[in-house]
Amino acid sequence: MVAKALLDAAGFNVQIENAPVSQVTARQFTGDYEIVIGGLATSDADPASTFASAFTPTGATNLTGIDDPELTAAVNELKAAADLDAQKEAMTRLQEVFNEVQPFTVMADAEQYVAVSDTVGGLTPTLSSTVLYDGAFVKE
Repeated sequence: MVAKALLDAAGFNVQIENAPVSQVTARQFTGDYEIVIGGLATSDADPASTFASAFTPTGATNLTGIDDPELTAAVNELKAAADLDAQKEAMTRLQEVFNEVQPFTVMADAEQYVAVSDTVGGLTPTLSSTVLYDGAFVKE
């Protein structure tokens, strides 16, 4: 694994422990880990809610335990941004604070796609390429 090779080259002695996702998640939420490789699935429609959950002390997915007042303020500023210009400014500020605090590092990103025929309608997209088919129908 690339991360192991990079850390070993920097002087760490990395032991990889693979576990079922249920165990990994449980360990993340109890802080029983030294390093985890995972993802932060933000919604293009509302990234502020994901950042609030991951970057604020009371956030449900704040697995790093980050509690930085400046980062919290930057997230709150993004959540309160009233228009596109304010959102861009707030997102820039959030990135600047994140770069200073570094609660985690981004190693890569992944594009996710869902291919669906033009003859299918009624699908509801959600996060992480999950599509709900409860209202699906075939167009004639």
